[in-house]
Order: sequence, then structure tokens, then C-alpha cells
Amino acid sequence: MIIVISMSALINDLYRTGDYEAALSKITHNKLNIENLNNEIFEYQLIKSEILADQEKFDESLSFTSEIYQLAKTYDFGIYQFKCLLQLSKLHFAQYNVQMAKDSLAQAEHLLSQYKQELTTDLHYEYLSKYYRIKGRLLQFDGAHDDALVEYEKSREVAQDHNDDFDLSHAFNSIGTYYLDKADFLEALTLFEKALTIREQYENKYLVINSLNNIGLAYLNQGELDKSLAQYERSLVLTKQYQLKETTSNLYNNIGLIYQYQGDLGTSVYYHNLSMEINQEIDSKINLSISYNNLGLIYLMQGDLNNALDYQLKGLKIAEETNDELKIAGSYNNIGLIYQQKGELHRALIYHYRHLKNSEKHDLKQDMATAFVNIGSIYQIQGKYENAKENFLKTLGLDQAIGNDIDISESLYNMIILELENAKIEFAREYLDQLENINDKTQNKIIDLRYRLAEAIFNKRLGRTINRAKSQELLQTIAHEDLIDHELTVYAKLNLCDLLLTELKNTSDEDVLGEINFLVDDLVKIAEKQQSYRLLGEIYLLKSKLALLQLDIDLAKEMLKKASEVVFDKGLTNLSLKISNQHDILLDQEDKLESFIRNNASLKDRLEEIRLDELVTNLINRRPEEEQREPETPELLLILNKGGIPLYRKIFSTAFEVKNELLGGFISALHSMSEDIFKSKNATQRIRHDDFIVIIQPDDQLLFSYVFMGQSYQAQTKLEDYINRIRDSSTIWSALNRKVSGLTKSEKDGMDILTDDIFNVNNYA
Repeated sequence: MIIVISMSALINDLYRTGDYEAALSKITHNKLNIENLNNEIFEYQLIKSEILADQEKFDESLSFTSEIYQLAKTYDFGIYQFKCLLQLSKLHFAQYNVQMAKDSLAQAEHLLSQYKQELTTDLHYEYLSKYYRIKGRLLQFDGAHDDALVEYEKSREVAQDHNDDFDLSHAFNSIGTYYLDKADFLEALTLFEKALTIREQYENKYLVINSLNNIGLAYLNQGELDKSLAQYERSLVLTKQYQLKETTSNLYNNIGLIYQYQGDLGTSVYYHNLSMEINQEIDSKINLSISYNNLGLIYLMQGDLNNALDYQLKGLKIAEETNDELKIAGSYNNIGLIYQQKGELHRALIYHYRHLKNSEKHDLKQDMATAFVNIGSIYQIQGKYENAKENFLKTLGLDQAIGNDIDISESLYNMIILELENAKIEFAREYLDQLENINDKTQNKIIDLRYRLAEAIFNKRLGRTINRAKSQELLQTIAHEDLIDHELTVYAKLNLCDLLLTELKNTSDEDVLGEINFLVDDLVKIAEKQQSYRLLGEIYLLKSKLALLQLDIDLAKEMLKKASEVVFDKGLTNLSLKISNQHDILLDQEDKLESFIRNNASLKDRLEEIRLDELVTNLINRRPEEEQREPETPELLLILNKGGIPLYRKIFSTAFEVKNELLGGFISALHSMSEDIFKSKNATQRIRHDDFIVIIQPDDQLLFSYVFMGQSYQAQTKLEDYINRIRDSSTIWSALNRKVSGLTKSEKDGMDILTDDIFNVNNYA
């Protein structure tokens, strides 16, 4: 008996086995013929559309499918109108055009009842199965996860009824995404691996890539970062081989997220940059917006708020140009987080409420939950307990409605910390019990870490010796584990440091001080690995206090200099102000600290003077302190050359005019110090001279010195601005650096105008 295999069946077999070139070759030799249209021709032309989509030729596939659809309408091929509309819905969704995807599906559904019987036959069942999956995907996108599962299960039933394991792999894949969203990662992994096994049997590498990426995502969400990375690296080999640039870009993005979670922010930036370069190359504006947002978030985590804001604004601009409201909402959220880090809480709230409004408009429950938690966090920082709790509870309710255990665990963790901060022990205990129940029923490293850390903080707040011992044991365990979430690990280490400080106050045991120093050095290593400017600045500030506790004044000054250098020009205004004020406090404390050294003061007296515990508490609570920004009073500005010869001076007050001996003595002192200052490699020096504070900054062959009364923060900002303005002026810079000493009258007049412009107090109010 001769078995006749149709051309469409042959092409479909080539498609399923991943031999796309052979399939396209067959289709090309059997071109669309308007005069001889039939079901067979429509069938394999739709296969061509699928192949183009798998090859990431979305625009070509969309245009081609639209052409087929118009032909099907013109010549009344009703069932192929249905099939084309399904494919158009799929393609629109792949390009983030969600509304167009919904519109195409709605048109397909209008035809469904007319062709439902025909779609159950062996010839067309695949498209009935596909319809259920596409409908489920759009329901899932809208947050209707359980309704989506119903549709996915229908797809599985159709595939099983027709004994089609290839189609079944698609159903497994879709159902796996449901369990992924529900944080049932073991079930998701089981389904993704079933799909992978089938696809490997067919040797369809394009679909194998899809399965590997899903498995990697499941491991990533489970906290199994090494296993996730292994899947992504397997997939990356194939995406490069098949030149799938968009998928390669997405893989780089996910690999960047893995390194971000591990705290290796430098490597994370590297991979996000690789992703961005590909998106620029293929001119994918949507994905480029994602790259900008991801890089902005990394810079936010590092504490480089200026770069963070710059990248977020780039992402927002693209989202606005493409009218992508979902990306616009995401940018609002991230910009709000940046202003929150800056300490500009009012502006942060504005952006978080914009994010919330946009999320509510589209009924995006996940985004609404994110907006509520960020709004609640700001109220928590402001000490507005009831407002914070109200928003955190809204987040918890949404997370529970969605059913994602990881998100629920985060909400419960936030509630526990909030209740403990406000001494609501019983409420905290209730949420801790709920978190324990989730931890017991899941096998997730992140949930387990949150539970153990929450338990440690709970026991720490109880205050009894037995509870504090249990807290210390838990925190020490977390502190020595591999990083899963570096922010939680840092939080654990800071709380452990706080416990050790209490022990130090009670015992005055120098060994405990050694443990604290070791712990803080470990935090420096984490901050350096993360390239986190904010954390590094904070920890150097902490190290400065520890140096003072050990009466090493020179080391304390050195740590404050390092802290200033790290956070300079990063937009960390509040932290910069805090560091600057600590400089001033140190100058005021110097005489007393010297007396401590002479009198061999007790550790208890030193702890009371230095108030190290207050700093640690502020670092734990992450609350921007309301630093006072009192303007300084300018007194004198001097510019000297490397030999200590004055080149320019500007006297702002009568103090120096009246006291000639004060001015002369000051210039002599600077002259004698100049050689040592230039050896300090451009590090800013601060000293107290009588009633004045002096900031001294070497720059190339010049020495700038600003004398003032009051606080240092504005003064340092002005001096840095002044030096930059002089450098930008080639005329002034050349005049100050020429061999012949002295400025001409016109040059001095120009310098006076610039100096008055910069050091006018009102300009920096």
C-alpha cells in the first residue's frame, strides 16, 4: 500500500524536529498562489510564521501572518482566519503589545463557536490546544492565575486525547509557568523538565532553549543560583549558535540578576551591559528600556544615585516614546526608590503613587503590591507606623491572592520587622508563625533565610539572655553562609554587630571588640565586592568610630576621608552630609580624645563619648538622619603653589583683616605643611585653627585652602565646585600655573568674580 504524505505534513515534521532551513526551503518551492489557494497552502504558510517567530524575526512573521489573514478573509477560509488571529495574538504578545494581543484573541473567539467541531478533528486540534494556551497566557498576565490554569489544562487534555507529545510539551511548559508564578518551584521544575525531555527527543534546539531558560528561571526563583546559572550557560551556547540575539540578550540579563543576588554587582553590570549592547545593535527599544532599568537598579544598589537616575530616565524616555504604560509604571517605581535613597522622601512618594495609579488602571496586582510596599517603607522611615502598616497589609493581601509564597514570605518578613520596631511583640509573633508555616511547606532558600533572620531579630528584641543567645547563634550562622541575598546578609551582620556591642558595654571584653572589628572588615569585603558606594561609605564611617573607640585618631580621620571619597559625586546627599558632620564632630572631640589617651580612659567611658551604638542602630533601621544644614560663614580663601607661595587670596570677613598676625601665621603654617599635603595624593585635609575650620585640597601643582566657621558639608561642596570651575577655565588655570608668580589686575578681578559667585552663602542655601 502506498502512503501519501501531504506537503504540509512533511513540512510540519521538519518544523517539529527543528530542521527549519529544510522546512523553509520546501515552503519557498511551494509559494502562495492566489489562484490555487487551498487548506494545504494555508497550513504550511502558518508553519513558516511559527518558524520566523522562533528565529526572532517577529516583524517579518507579523507582516507575513497579516498577509495570510487578509487572504483568508478575502477568500472566506474561515478556519484559517481563526488560526491566523491566534498567531497574530501570540506575536503581538511576544512584542509586548498586550492590548493588540487581546484584540486578536477576541476576534478569534468570535469565530470559535462556528469552527469548534472542526477544531476537534485530527487535522486542526493543534490550534484548539494553542487557543487554550494563548487565552491562558493573557489571563495569567492579568493576574487571573487560576483561570489561566483551567485553560492550560484544557490544552493538555487536547494533546493527550490525540497522543501528541510534541503539543503536550507546550502544555507542560504553560502549566509550568502557572506554578512558577505561584512559587511552587518543584512542580514548575517537574513540568519544565518533562517539556525539555520531549523537545530533546525531537532535537528541536529552538524549543530546547526555551525549556532551559524556564528551568533556569525556576532555579533562580528558588534561590538555587548555581543550578540556574548552569541552565543559562547551556542555553547561551545554543542561542549564540543559532544567532538568537534577543534571547541571548535576555540570558545576559538573567545572568546579571544571578550575580546581583550574589552581591557581585560589578559582574552583574558587565552582563547587563552585554544585554544593552545587543539591544542597541538590534534596535529593540522595548528591551533596551529593560536594560536601562536593570543597570539603573544596579547603580541604585551600589549607591551611585546619579548614574541610577540617569539610566532610569533613559528607560522612562523610551517607554514614553513607545507608549508602553507598563514600562512607564516600572520606571516610576525605580525613580521613587532612587529618591528614597537620596532621602527626598516626598518626591519618592510622588513617584510611588504614580506607579500605584498606573498599576491600578491596568489591574496589575503584582505591581500594585510593589507600589504599596514601597509606599509603606517610606512611612516606616518617617516613623508613621499606622500608615506603614496599612500599606504593608495591602501588599500582603495581594500577595496572598496571587499565591506566590516567595512574595508572601517577603511581606510577612516586612510586617515582622515593622511590628518589632514598634514594640508590637504579639503581632510580630503572629506573622512569624505564618512565615514559619510557609517555610515548613516549601524548600526555598530565600524563604528559609527570611524566616531564620526574622526569628533572630524577634529573639533579639525580646531582650532576655536566653533569647539574645539564640539570636546571636542564628545571626552568626547566616553571617557565615554563602550569599543568597546580600542585603539580608548585610542586615544580619549589622544586627550581630549590635548584639556584640551590647556585650562589649556589659563586659568591656577586648576580645569582643576584636570580633566586632573582624565583622566590620568582612562587611568592607562585601561592599567592595558589590562595588556598593553607599554601603562602603557607611562601613568606613563605622570603622572610623571603631578607630576612635580604640583611640586611634589618625586612623579615624583616614576612614572618614575614605568614606568621603567613596560617596563623592554619587548623589548620596544625606550620607555625604552625615560623613561631613562626623568630620566636624571629630575636630570638636579631638582634645577630649587626647585626654582619654593621656588618662588611659576606660572602654565604658569611650563608648559613652563615641556613641557607636547609635550609628549601628541607624544603619540597621536604614533611616536617613535629619542632618542640620546650617550654612557656613566664609572667612578666607587661599591658593598656593607647590612651593607654598600664595598666588591668590580672598578675605571675606574682618576677622582676618584686623588680625594680620592671624593671616600671617596661617599662611606660614600652610607653607610648612604644603609638602606633606601634596604627598597625600589629592585627599582633602580638615583641621581646626583657633575658632575656624580649614579645608585644604591639593590639585595638581596648586593648594586650595578655604577657612570658614560653621559646618563643613556646604563648604567642601563649594570648594570642589570652585576647583572644577577653575580647571574648566583655561585662562585662569594657565595664569595660576605659570612660572612667574602673581596675577595681573584683570586676572585677579576675574578670580574675585568667580570666588564671590561660588562662595556666596545664598547660592548654596
